[in-house]
Amino acid sequence: MKKLFFFLIFLGIIVSKANSQTNKIDLSEIIYSVSNPEYGKMQISQDSRLQTIVKKHIERNEKQNGISGWRVQIFLGSGSNARTRAQKVKTDFLETYLDLKCYIVHESPYFKVRVGDFRSRVEALKCKNQLEKQYPTCWIVKDIINFPKID
Repeated sequence: MKKLFFFLIFLGIIVSKANSQTNKIDLSEIIYSVSNPEYGKMQISQDSRLQTIVKKHIERNEKQNGISGWRVQIFLGSGSNARTRAQKVKTDFLETYLDLKCYIVHESPYFKVRVGDFRSRVEALKCKNQLEKQYPTCWIVKDIINFPKID
């Protein structure tokens, strides 16, 4: 008899806990409603938090000035004259290679000179192989590259 009593109390506690967890707050809102006499009425609703997430995603992507890609790094330097050395490497590079873009990146305490906007690692590797004669310590790095031009 005591076992049955404790079992019923235990069962009551479990049922009340399970029931309290099923109470949901309805955060959805109707965002689109269509009424057609032939097909009936249709409402599309979504959670309002979803719109907040989409807005944050759009804002974050608007700030980004490019896409994920590859570049070839031809210079890495730090110290008191690293900026001027990086500028010199950039101007020397642009005199020789007119078709590639060149960028100076500053990530304290380093100044880096990177070239190209390559979508694939294979493209960057081809460029690296050409540049190795003049820049023997160059290597491929993953970077945010400019959007490709659409013709």
